[in-house]
Amino acid sequence: MVTVSFKQFLRAFSLLTAFALAATQLSAQEEQKFFGQNKVQYQDFNWRFIQSEHFDIYFYQGGERVAKFVADVAEKALPSILADFKHYELQNRVPFIIYNSHNHFQQTNVVDEYNSEGIGGVTEIFKNRITLPYEGSYEDFRHVIEHELVHGVMNDYMYGGSFQAYLTGRIRVQIPHWFSEGLAEYGSRKDQFYAQSDMFIRDAVTEGYLPMIEQMGGFASYMVGPSIFKFMEEKYGKEKVAEFVTKMRAAGTAPGSFESTFGMKIDEFSEKWAMYQRKIYYPDIANMVSVKEIGKQLTRHDRDGNFYNYTPTLSPLGDKIAFLTDKSGYADIDLISSIDGKFIKKLISGEKNPSLEELHWLSPGMGWSPDGKRLVFSAKASDKDALTILEIETGKISSYKWDDLEGVFGGSWSPDGKRIVFNGIYHGQSDIYVFDLEKKEKIKLTDDFFSDTRAVFSRDGTKIAFVSDRRDFMGKPPEDFKMSEFDYRQTDIYVMNSDGSGMERVTTDEMNDTWPEWGPDNTKLLFTSDRNGVSNLYVADLANKKNYAITNTLSGIFQPSLSKDGKIVAFTGFNKSGFDIFTLKNPFEIPAIELPITISMKKFRKDNDLPQTLSDELGLGKSKAIKKDAEEVTSVFFGGDSTSYVDSAGVKITQQDVSYRSYVFAGNEGISKDSEDYAPVELPEKIYKDDSGDYKVRKYRIKFSPDLVFGTAGFNTFYGFQGTTQLAFSDMLGDHRLIFGTNLFFDLKNSSFSGAYYNFSRRTDYGISAFHTAYSFATDYVNEFVDPPDPNSSDGYADSFIRYRYYGASLFASRPINKFNRFDLGVTQFTLARETSVANDLGIDKNDIPGLGATRHSNNTIITAAFTTDNSLNTYFGPFDGQRAQLSVTASPGYGANGLRFTTIALDLRKYFWFQKYYAFALRASGGATYGRNPQRFFVGGLDNWIAPRFTNGDIIVNTFEDFLATFVSPVRGSDYYELQGTRYVVTNFEFRFPFVHFLQLGFPLPLFLQQIRGVTFLDVGAAWGSSYGYRDRFGEIQENAKKFNWYTPKLADGTKYFQDIRAGYGFGLRAFVGFFILRYDLAWNINSPRFNAGDVKH
Repeated sequence: MVTVSFKQFLRAFSLLTAFALAATQLSAQEEQKFFGQNKVQYQDFNWRFIQSEHFDIYFYQGGERVAKFVADVAEKALPSILADFKHYELQNRVPFIIYNSHNHFQQTNVVDEYNSEGIGGVTEIFKNRITLPYEGSYEDFRHVIEHELVHGVMNDYMYGGSFQAYLTGRIRVQIPHWFSEGLAEYGSRKDQFYAQSDMFIRDAVTEGYLPMIEQMGGFASYMVGPSIFKFMEEKYGKEKVAEFVTKMRAAGTAPGSFESTFGMKIDEFSEKWAMYQRKIYYPDIANMVSVKEIGKQLTRHDRDGNFYNYTPTLSPLGDKIAFLTDKSGYADIDLISSIDGKFIKKLISGEKNPSLEELHWLSPGMGWSPDGKRLVFSAKASDKDALTILEIETGKISSYKWDDLEGVFGGSWSPDGKRIVFNGIYHGQSDIYVFDLEKKEKIKLTDDFFSDTRAVFSRDGTKIAFVSDRRDFMGKPPEDFKMSEFDYRQTDIYVMNSDGSGMERVTTDEMNDTWPEWGPDNTKLLFTSDRNGVSNLYVADLANKKNYAITNTLSGIFQPSLSKDGKIVAFTGFNKSGFDIFTLKNPFEIPAIELPITISMKKFRKDNDLPQTLSDELGLGKSKAIKKDAEEVTSVFFGGDSTSYVDSAGVKITQQDVSYRSYVFAGNEGISKDSEDYAPVELPEKIYKDDSGDYKVRKYRIKFSPDLVFGTAGFNTFYGFQGTTQLAFSDMLGDHRLIFGTNLFFDLKNSSFSGAYYNFSRRTDYGISAFHTAYSFATDYVNEFVDPPDPNSSDGYADSFIRYRYYGASLFASRPINKFNRFDLGVTQFTLARETSVANDLGIDKNDIPGLGATRHSNNTIITAAFTTDNSLNTYFGPFDGQRAQLSVTASPGYGANGLRFTTIALDLRKYFWFQKYYAFALRASGGATYGRNPQRFFVGGLDNWIAPRFTNGDIIVNTFEDFLATFVSPVRGSDYYELQGTRYVVTNFEFRFPFVHFLQLGFPLPLFLQQIRGVTFLDVGAAWGSSYGYRDRFGEIQENAKKFNWYTPKLADGTKYFQDIRAGYGFGLRAFVGFFILRYDLAWNINSPRFNAGDVKH
C-alpha cells in the first residue's frame, strides 16, 4: 500500500549520481558519516515466475499458490481500475514480486528502504514493480494487491512508463498525496463499506478536525482521501471521477484539474465535499454515544501526544492491564492499573534490539499466564518471528522460533499454564498452533488455505475460539479449491476442541466478527463486530446460539480483554484521531441493544429513510435495524481487520506523521520489439497457461534492464566536447546492479568516469568498482612582466597548469549482524598523479619553478574497516531518540617513496533523547587521530550541504596528495570550511529540537503553505591540532600547526587572546518542507575568544 515518494526519488537519483561520479573513491570521511539501520538477507530465495495476461508474478519456494492468487485477483480488478482512467490501456506489463511473509518482504532489494511493519506493499519508481507480502489474511492481501495496482496503472498513465520523461521535463504532473493514496483506496474498495475509513471520517467530522483537501496528508490521505472520489461519484457521476483523473495529466496539478473538470477552484470544491460529509455524519450523533460515555478512560493519547494505546490485556485478577503504546516513539508494552490507569512500569521497550525488532502492532495479541507472573506475545526477533514470554518481575525474555513458520502472531495461555495457542503462517497458510511449554513442541490444529487467527483458550482449557474467513468449511476444502474464487471478504467466530476437532461456526452474518473472549463459565463469548457500520461489543450466547450488541458507540470499540471472573472488560476505543484504553464493568449483565444503522451505511445500501438532504441524490430502499439476535443479515461486505492499519508512507502510521511519498514514476525496460525477450503487454492465454488451464511456472533468470539513462552533451570551441551521463541497470529483483557515470571534458585524461557492480542477493553485500577522476587548475607561478621571466614571483596571470588524476579500483563488503549492527570492509587500489605543465613561450623548465615541480605519481592501497550500530528513531528532520555509533580504521601501507603511509582511527558517538512529542535533545561526540609518514588531514569547520559555503582560505584546498584523502569534519556552525586543520580532532555537538510552527499559510504575493516547521538551538565545539604544516587562519595569517594542542594565540596589541586550535559556535535554526525538499537554515555566532567576541555565519 506504499508508493515511493518524490523524496525517495531524489535520494535515489542523488545516490546514483554520486556513485557514478565519485562514490567509488572510498574515503574515510564518507565511511565515518554513513549511519542507518540494515536490511538483512537472512534467507536465500529460489525465484520463479508465472505470467498472466497483463502481469508477471515472481515468487519463490512455497509461494506458488499465493502467486496464482495474485494473478487472478489482479486480472479481475484491472478493468474496474482502468475505468477510472477512461479505460486506458496499459503500455507496459506490470511486475509483481511476492513474498511469503512480512519478514521476507523486509529483505527485498526492489527498494532500498527498510520496510517496517506498517508497510504493506511498495510500488517503486524505476521499473514500476509492485512488491507485496502475504501476511495471513486473504482479504487484506486482496486489498493491497488492488491498492498497489492502482499505483501501477497511475504510473503507467501519468508518466508514460518512462522515468526519463520526468527528468527531462517532458512530463510535469504534480500528484498530491491525497490524490495518490485516496484514488488507490477508492479503487481497491469500490464494492465495500470500509468501516475503518468511515470511523475516521465520522470522528473527524464530529470532533471538528476534518482537513481541507489541499491540506490533507499523512494518515488522512488513506482514511479520508477515498471519500473525495466517492463524493465525485455520488454527486457528479462515475464518469466525472475518470474525467478528473485523466485531466490531472493534462492540467499538471490538482487545482487545474478541479477547474477543468468541475468549473470551480479547489477550495470551493473542498467546502462542498466537507459539507457533504457533515450531512452524512452529523445525524449519527443523536443516535449513538461517545466511547468516553461507555467506558472509563485510562489513557489519554491527546495529552501524551501519541496515536495508539491498544491491545489491552487484563491480568488474571483484573487489577492490571498490559498494552501496546507508541508514547515513546517506539512500540512498547506498558503496565498500568485497571482501576485508575496509573502507570506501573514499562514491560518492554521495543524496536531497539534484535530480539524485539517489532512487536506486531498490526497483528497484536497478548496473554497473561494463569498465575499472573508471565506475559506472552509475538515479536520479530532478527531472522524470524518468535513466540516471546516475558517474566513480569525480572524482565527476563524467552523466545521460541521455528524454521517452518514464516510468521508468528498472538498468544493465549491455557488455564493450567502448560500450553500456549497462537497462529502462524507458512507458505500462504495461516493456521492455529498449540505450543507445549514442557515438551517444547508445537502442534498444528488447523491445516488449510483459510485465514485462521486470534485463537484463545476457554476458561477450562477444553475449547479454543478463533477467527476465520472459512465460512462453512469446517475442514480442508476440495483439491480443486481456488481461494481467488471463494468469498473470503468477511470473518466470523469459530469454536473447536483444544485438539482441533469438533469445529463449529458461532457467527453467520456477512459482517466482520473478530476478537473473541471467553466468559467465566464458557457459555458465552464477548467479541466485536461492525454490523451497523461501527465496531461494537457483542455477546455470543453459545447455548442459545444467539448474539447481541451491548454497546452503541459513535466511533469504534476493539480488542476486548476480559478478567477471569468476567466482571471487567478492557478494550480499545477510537476518539479524537487516536486509540485509548477503556474499561467497562459487568459486560455480561448489560441488556441487549438494538443498534441503529449509520447514515453512511444506509447511503451505501441506498435505503429510503435517509435524511432529506441525501435522499434525492441516492436510490430508495428500506432500512432495517440490527436485531438483538442478529438473525437478519445484509449483503454488505466489510473489509479488513478493525485494528490493521497499513502505512503507505514508509514508516509506521501515526497521526503526527506527515508523509510526502506522493510521486510515483514508472520504469521502462526498453526492450525492442525485435528482441527475443520482447513480450507484448497482453499475452494470449496459450503463452502463460498449460493445457490443463494452470499457470506455467518459469525459472527466474538474471536480466539487466535500465533504471536510469540520462545524459547531456555539448561542444565548446575552446574546450571541445563536453558531456555527462548517468546509467543505472538492475535485475528485476534489485539484487544485482550496474552503475556507470561519465563527466567528459576535452579528452579522457581530463574526464571523470566510473563503473560499479553491486551484489545484494546474499547476507553479505559486496561490490566492485573502477574509477577515474581528474581535476585541473590554472596557476600563477611566474612573473612574466620582467625580463627574463621570474619563476620565483607571480603577476596575477595564469601561466602554468596542474592536473590531479585519481584512478583505480575498489572492492567493498558489508556484513549486517542484524538490523542494528554491521561490519563494513573496503579495499581501494588507486593511483594519484600530479601532472604539471608551463606555457611554452616562457622558455622556463617546469622543474625550475618552485612550487610547481615535476609530474609525480603515487600508487596506494587503502583498507577501511568499520563497525556501525544504530537503533535510532529517525524522522524527516533527523533522529529523535535512540543512539548511533561508529568505529572506523583506515590504513594505507604506502608503497615506495611516493606511496602514502598512514593509519587513521575515528570514533563517532551520537545519543538522542525524545522527552516529549516533537521535543528532543541530540548529543554527539566525535574524535579521530591519524598516524604515519603521510598522515591524513582533518578539516574542521562548516556544515554539510552548505548552499553558499565560505572557505577560510578563499577556496577548496588541493595542494598535496594528502589533500585528496583529507576528512571534512562537521558540523561546527559559525566556522568556515578549513578553519581548523590537523592530524587530531575532537568535535562535540549539543542540539535542542522543538516544534516551531505547525502550519503556516501565506497569501499574496507569496502563496505558500508550510507545515511542520521545526526549530533548533545548538552549540558546536570543534578542535584540531597536530602535524607540522602551515595553513591560513581566519585572520589571513599563516599558522604553523604545532604537534600539541594550543588554546590561545595573542592577536591584538593589548594582548587579547583568541582561540587557536579550538572553535565554538552557537545559534538557532529552522527546518521546513518547501515543496518536496527540506530547507535548513542556521544562524550561528562564532565564539572567537573567551570574551565571546562573535561574528555571525549563515548556513
